[in-house]
Amino acid sequence: GLNVMLRALLAWSVVTALTPAAQWTPAPLAAMVAFRALMGFASAAALPSTSAALAAWVPAQARGFASAAVYASFNSGTVCVSLLAPLVAKALGWQAAFAVFGVIGVAL
Repeated sequence: GLNVMLRALLAWSVVTALTPAAQWTPAPLAAMVAFRALMGFASAAALPSTSAALAAWVPAQARGFASAAVYASFNSGTVCVSLLAPLVAKALGWQAAFAVFGVIGVAL
């Protein structure tokens, strides 16, 4: 449920923020792929843990709407980051895009 989701959010946010460190490893491309794979593994917990939390906390008659709202927010977040990341990267460098959105996730 919620605890799993919060741990996953923290894990994928930390890995995202640390992704630019791949450039300082002996094999930067392999390190970048590893960081992104770790982010994917951590984010895999998002949907099942959200479903468990909704089932535990939302009354059955409201679950459809609550699920739609929550899952739409996942997609909205992806769209927002996809639009904002290039602006951050252009203004502050590509590393900052990972750091900014990683730090936002940790703060949540």
